[in-house]
Amino acid sequence: ILTYFAKLKGFKKNEAERLLESVGLQAAANRAVKTYSKGMRQRLGLAQALLGKPKLLLLDEPTVGLDPIATDYFYRTVDELRSDGCAVILCSHVLPGVEAHIDRAMILGGGKQLALGNLETLRQQSELPIEIKAHGLAANEIPSELMQYQNAVACAAGQQSLLVPTKDKMSALRTLSGNTSISDLEIKQPSLQEIYSHFIRKGEQ
Repeated sequence: ILTYFAKLKGFKKNEAERLLESVGLQAAANRAVKTYSKGMRQRLGLAQALLGKPKLLLLDEPTVGLDPIATDYFYRTVDELRSDGCAVILCSHVLPGVEAHIDRAMILGGGKQLALGNLETLRQQSELPIEIKAHGLAANEIPSELMQYQNAVACAAGQQSLLVPTKDKMSALRTLSGNTSISDLEIKQPSLQEIYSHFIRKGEQ
């Protein structure tokens, strides 16, 4: 299959062999495709798409059925293609995996565009709060001006979680940094998954 498509695109047979090895299918090169598992077929399709360093790549749920090693290889390859000038349009519901590898995201719901932009733009549009975790801070030690942001549901032993609006982030950090009980501060921006869920719910309303 890969040799056939390599010839169609004007590439030599060794290009197909190289891709087969890179996606971990070299040992199954002489097996009929009908004997492949779903993950193996996905890897074969990925190798086929990558033939000849394309300028435009359209990918629909490309990591479904891939093991962690193959998924890591896929995203490294996508990053290399982007750096070489390839435009990649990727449709996926596996958002934690794709978040670190995209320039822009379009969120669709009900057949309509709900949001479009880079992660920072989407965070601003969603107005979702930033989570600040203060390790070593007891509930009764939370400064009065920050009590309204306490996230009681997410509190774990030995820490307090605050959901702070973006505009108040720096003032909250300055207030917390002056507390000698705090051993560490974690800052968690809204993830692409959380942004997606926000706009989907908003679209349904």
